[in-house]
Amino acid sequence: MRTRLLVARPSTDDRRLALPRGAVWALALGALALAASARAEPTALPTYVNTPQGWMHVENTYLPGVTHAELGWYAGQRRRGLCTECLKAQAIAARTYLLHWLNAHGHTRRLPALDGRFQAWTGQFNGHSRRAAQAVRGQVLTWRGLVIYANYASGANPLAADGFPYAPSYYGFPAWYTWDTIRQAFLDRRRGRISWASFRRRVTRYHPTAWTHVLTTDNEGRSGAAVEPTIHVRATARNRGGMGQYRAWWLDRYRHYDYARILRAFYGEDIEIVGAAGTP
Repeated sequence: MRTRLLVARPSTDDRRLALPRGAVWALALGALALAASARAEPTALPTYVNTPQGWMHVENTYLPGVTHAELGWYAGQRRRGLCTECLKAQAIAARTYLLHWLNAHGHTRRLPALDGRFQAWTGQFNGHSRRAAQAVRGQVLTWRGLVIYANYASGANPLAADGFPYAPSYYGFPAWYTWDTIRQAFLDRRRGRISWASFRRRVTRYHPTAWTHVLTTDNEGRSGAAVEPTIHVRATARNRGGMGQYRAWWLDRYRHYDYARILRAFYGEDIEIVGAAGTP
């Protein structure tokens, strides 16, 4: 998602057993995976999608517009390397996010928004974003037959030399803040323990987007129950982590990752990229 995109979904926290957090997640994941393995969901999107601005062609209009609004405006600039692989990764994440929503709500239902409440979109996309989206036309992410949530967030920017954020104070937060401080504030808000006004006072007033680093995950080299879910949404078998958009760009420009490797760095080594185009 672009720096503006924060997908807000009501969630419940069901992890209340007196077991270690990781053990509870592993047990739940195993049970859900067994159930999921018995069925495979449809992975094809409709040709057109119903939006607040009318029906749009998914591959020719909607996804290029999302790719550009979410990341192409940044990664597609010449001074930032005209990066393409991260835009392909963004397009696949956006397509997967859309597909999961359509599978859950119906392929003819109108999308809730064309901005940060769902996925940002612009009609002013350029050829670079369009070509990146169409290079991975039809591709979506699944895990054991389930279409994953494919959450993503901007994350912090700029990044340190290792591609990860500096301490929160670098982005204007109080010196005593840690990323865990911000993570806990988000969880408190998601669980209804604090209001949005309180969350703004504690977090977003210091920086509107850097805090979203806590919604992203580092799942490079991980698979199965070792994959860290994002706190963006509830922990289910579909929750395979969250992509950081600025870090995706960094992995493209400085590590020269292809789009599949970028996606697996956030969603785990065992995700499957299925669809029309070939997987690297």
